[in-house]
Amino acid sequence: KWDALFMGIGAMGRDESIVSYLFRLLMSMAFNFTIGVIGAAVTFLFNLVSVIRSYQASIIVGFTFFALSALAMIAFLATWLIGFYLATAGAVYVGAKVLATNLRIQNNSDHRRVR
Repeated sequence: KWDALFMGIGAMGRDESIVSYLFRLLMSMAFNFTIGVIGAAVTFLFNLVSVIRSYQASIIVGFTFFALSALAMIAFLATWLIGFYLATAGAVYVGAKVLATNLRIQNNSDHRRVR
């Protein structure tokens, strides 16, 4: 499915608010980045085997290099995903705070006009 390419084209429903549309867009983008990074990690591991074979290393050296490279890849993957989701959560939090502040200011100005 090519949803990352066509996310913004006609995806907003009739009864959907702009906030829920943007949240759905953000979650879809986060999901696509996650799948992409995991796919790149799996591809890295498969290509790592061919690199080790091309150097004709002994089994112990080859396995040690593969294990350490896989450990480094897992550490990078975990760090990247945690950072990405923390940044996404931070953006959602700041957006919600700004929206709440703007709604509060708007409600206060509406109450002042009525009096």
